[in-house]
Amino acid sequence: MLIVLAILIFITPYAAFLLLCSWLAIWCAFGNARLFLRMPAFLLGSWALGFSLCLARADSESAVAGVCAMALIVFSLFRTHWAWQLLAFVCGAGMLVSLVFRLESNSLDSSWIVRVTLATSFAAAALALLKHGGWRIVNLTGGISHLAMEQGTGRDLDDWIMLLDEHRAMSLNHAQIMAFLRQFGFSFDWQRMVTVAYERALGRRTVAMGSHGRPLVIEGNAGGREIRPAAWLQQQFTIWQLLSVTFCVASLLGFVRLFRWEMPNVLDVKIGVPLVAGGTAITMAALCSCLAIREVRKKCLFAALVVALVVAGIPHLLHIPPVLSRLYLFLGPAMLGYSVTLMLSLVLLRRSGYRLVRVQSAR
Repeated sequence: MLIVLAILIFITPYAAFLLLCSWLAIWCAFGNARLFLRMPAFLLGSWALGFSLCLARADSESAVAGVCAMALIVFSLFRTHWAWQLLAFVCGAGMLVSLVFRLESNSLDSSWIVRVTLATSFAAAALALLKHGGWRIVNLTGGISHLAMEQGTGRDLDDWIMLLDEHRAMSLNHAQIMAFLRQFGFSFDWQRMVTVAYERALGRRTVAMGSHGRPLVIEGNAGGREIRPAAWLQQQFTIWQLLSVTFCVASLLGFVRLFRWEMPNVLDVKIGVPLVAGGTAITMAALCSCLAIREVRKKCLFAALVVALVVAGIPHLLHIPPVLSRLYLFLGPAMLGYSVTLMLSLVLLRRSGYRLVRVQSAR
């Protein structure tokens, strides 16, 4: 039991780091903002994660650093300005990772930044192909929680979708679905909410004309709002936001002076490509199973099979030299820990009403 507990404590920073990379890739592929806003943020986030590896150091105050890292992560959970939440979470996760990698400041090089950026880009590209096939992450309930819906209607969202499918409601229009729901006795607002959630689950979309003269897809969770570059650039920033950005830029430029700008070597490619491919397969399997609308149990079993194959198969496919033989000791547990944390986070997202939907009007 003590050995299992020690392994779990040891792999937690690696799992947290991989979770950050995967969420960057998911947001870059499925985010509601336009690509010219998501891509710079995605690259900056990838670089920041790479810097967290470069700046990781081992010292006698690791316990204090661990407590501070957990405090930052807890602080990021409170609803404040999104920039502060993101900064606190990235810094806290970076400090946790630094306790494991134990890199000294005199050996810093940019290859870690390149490794992380390439890995997250590979996962984002695979997820972008999924989006190109018409799949979207849609908030079916408009922010209404799982518990509130169950209390207001007597069933949760999955039960309503299953019930409506059994009565072949997919061929009905909005008014007909609401007429069918009246027999269950809950309020008109809840009837409309269940109807809209079911229509979103079917992938029905409304297409209007945007200000640029091209078709604008209005999603239920986006409220039909169009994100324009001019409006984003004209935002008024507070003095604290400007100071935080200035501090981050100054710190970044100061740390850059310590780096040896190098690219990953051949060994990194031989080991990294199978690992990144396995991590991408786990990410896509977890996303498609945890956010599925129908046949959830079957898809979760498929995702568990993918995780088992990756955890058991990748170490045997890698030709690791003896100097890196310790990689076998934590590679499997780290990938397993990443799979568990990713699925738990996706389950929380599912309980908030998000599902992976194939839309009918995807372009």
